[in-house]
Parts: sequence; structure tokens; C-alpha cells
Amino acid sequence: MLFRSELRAQVLSDTFHMVKTAAELMHPIAPEGTEMILEYLNLDESFWSWDNIFKTLYDLMPDPENHDLKFLEPRVDFFEKHQSQLKDFQE
Repeated sequence: MLFRSELRAQVLSDTFHMVKTAAELMHPIAPEGTEMILEYLNLDESFWSWDNIFKTLYDLMPDPENHDLKFLEPRVDFFEKHQSQLKDFQE
């Protein structure tokens, strides 16, 4: 049975892995938004390599113990709406 702190660590690890996988799969169709994810994770372009698809985020960090993430301000929009989606709001 996992203790609360171990469970929290596992949930965070699983969540980051899901974000990584989703970003890699969406990159061809939404490059600007997914590259923002890469910027906030503070990783290099090797993130997009299919050779690294099964690697964890820690595997992609040169020094995981001292790796800093970019601070995520509230309400940052990684995937901005297209102008055609804003039409109803502008009228």
C-alpha cells in the first residue's frame, strides 16, 4: 500500500508522462502550443524524437536533481483559439 506522499509522487509522475505523450502526439497538428509545453518543461528539441518516445521526462533532463521548470502563470493558454472561433465573441 502506498503512503500519501508516495501516492502523490506517483500521481505527479504519471501526469507528467501523460502530458509528454499527449504533446508528442499533438506536435504535428498543433506545433505552437506543444512547443510552449516544451518551453515550460525546460527541455531541448530531443523531446520530439521518436527515439525518445518511451523515455521518461527524467531521462530527457541532463541533471534531473537540479532541473528547473518554467513558472506557469495562471490562465496561460497553450492552444489559442483560431480567429474563426472568436467571431461569435467579437460581435
